[in-house]
Amino acid sequence: MKAEMGLEKINLFSFNFNMYSEFYKLVWGLLPVFKEIGLKSQRFDMFASDEDMVLYQNAIGKTTFSCALEGISPRLRRYLNKNLDDNALYKSLEIIFRARARELKIFLLSTGIETDDDFQKFDRLLDGIKKRMQESDASSRIIFSVTPLVKFPWTPLEFDRAYPPEDHDRVALKIKRIVDSHKFQAREAMDTKEYLISQILVRASDNRITKALLRSLDNTDFVYYRKINADFYNSFIDNLKNEGLTVDALLSGFTLEESLKKPWAVFETGIDRKFLWDVYQKNINFTEVGLSMDNVKIERPKVSSEKYKDLIIDIKKSEVDISFYARIGDSCRGLTRKYFGIALARALMKADESLIPYFKRYVSSRWAIDESAPVWIIGDDVITLSWDKGALPILSAGLNNENFVDAVNIHLARWGELKSAEDKNRASFKLKIESPCEFDGSDYFKKKGLKYTLRRSGESSYYFEFTKDALKKNAMSQFSYVLIKSGSGISNRASIDMIPGSKFDPEEFLKEAFIYRRKNDWVKAVVNSARI
Repeated sequence: MKAEMGLEKINLFSFNFNMYSEFYKLVWGLLPVFKEIGLKSQRFDMFASDEDMVLYQNAIGKTTFSCALEGISPRLRRYLNKNLDDNALYKSLEIIFRARARELKIFLLSTGIETDDDFQKFDRLLDGIKKRMQESDASSRIIFSVTPLVKFPWTPLEFDRAYPPEDHDRVALKIKRIVDSHKFQAREAMDTKEYLISQILVRASDNRITKALLRSLDNTDFVYYRKINADFYNSFIDNLKNEGLTVDALLSGFTLEESLKKPWAVFETGIDRKFLWDVYQKNINFTEVGLSMDNVKIERPKVSSEKYKDLIIDIKKSEVDISFYARIGDSCRGLTRKYFGIALARALMKADESLIPYFKRYVSSRWAIDESAPVWIIGDDVITLSWDKGALPILSAGLNNENFVDAVNIHLARWGELKSAEDKNRASFKLKIESPCEFDGSDYFKKKGLKYTLRRSGESSYYFEFTKDALKKNAMSQFSYVLIKSGSGISNRASIDMIPGSKFDPEEFLKEAFIYRRKNDWVKAVVNSARI
């Protein structure tokens, strides 16, 4: 995985990852391999049964914890079969606050059956959280994330009636008000319109739903990306009605016998449907089935949390930045430079698998002014990657081996080409800019305070003679251009050559030094760099 994707970080994600029996062994093994290990999401009560777990997670740099509370009251947690004891919950909170957690995100489910008593108990829980924070002198940021409960097939609540969006809106509003009153934060993880469509689709057992869905997609050209838009939502609901289906009927529950005729009943999951029904009957009567922390056995770590910290310190001390001279291909134009950096790291690891444990992260590029922004320059660049020192002899030998470099470039393919190792502090470059638009840099140079004398060097060729003060600004040291002849004579289109300084922003220059008919025509310019 690390080699194929050039991974700097790995996220371990499951519903309750801290219940994994070899949790400590897994993290210990990953520490030397990945710069960062993300851990989501955890059970509160595991901290109560293993008080050192927070310390070990602190040791690897984790200061943000995400745990699922789900129901806002003990009654609702029994309905959800959460098996979370209040004593264990409060003990876990105390442990997290004593560890000086920077942030605690608590996941809640809106069930639609919340009562005033449930909200009162939630209010008292928040009082308890605030009290424990004060006792631990903690300043943790507390965030509650609220999600409407979608009732999935092959879970006990598949038989249960689902609730309309307005019921979940009511619950979310009350939760927000209570959270706000305690000076905590509340967010809705899913819009209730999206909830409704999700709930209808996961238990869809009528071909008319398929027809309504496909017709709505055709009518609106909707493609899902992060959220459901209003046009698609309204079209889907209208088409359901046109098919003779009502939302209330689609949200209704069903019996065990009726469930056996559902399309998902044909699948074998290893779970008896009668067992699911029996659990459901207990849950709707607020009785839980199952989990006891006494039965959860976590293999104890063989080293202390302090040893964890020492290992991480040693790993950080062993990191070294290595720069590579590379030529960036056309395919990377308009992408963040990190994309090429990761492609280069991947290619290096694919060319020699012994490098895999040693790669840490992408560091920088000569042309990435803002590492999160796209880069429009292709051609020569210096890419810096961070490695463990163990990579040094391997890379040194590899970069002097023609076969290794060829293998790297085969894996880089269209993204570019590795040339050699490079001293990033010694590399200097020139740029050539070809734009289909008219060049007029007078306002740009004036705004930047770059004073110059325009000199002619040939027919249609010019260069700038910068003043000493202009050169001190370190924006550019040389600038020349040739006016391009069109069919009707000389136009203001120009082919530009320059030697930029460290404070030159290529994108700013492209946006401001040309005349455009349309705002975004600046991206049509081709900027090529070449090492001097």
